[in-house]
Amino acid sequence: MELMESNSVDNKTVTKAAGSTRTSKGVDTTLLKWMASNTPEQRLQILQSNVAAIVRARNARRRP
Repeated sequence: MELMESNSVDNKTVTKAAGSTRTSKGVDTTLLKWMASNTPEQRLQILQSNVAAIVRARNARRRP
C-alpha cells in the first residue's frame, strides 16, 4: 500500500506518492524538477543523447 500525502499550493493540489509528485491534473513533476536542476549545457547533452537514441532506433527498425 502506498502512502499518499496531498496539500494545496497556489490553488493547485499536489499529491506525493512513493517519491513522485503529481499535480491535480495528474502531471508527475519529478522529471521536470530533475531537468530544471541541470545546467543548460547538461540539458542540451541529455536532449542530444535522446535524439541520437531515437535515430538509432529508427535506423535499426528499417534494417531487414
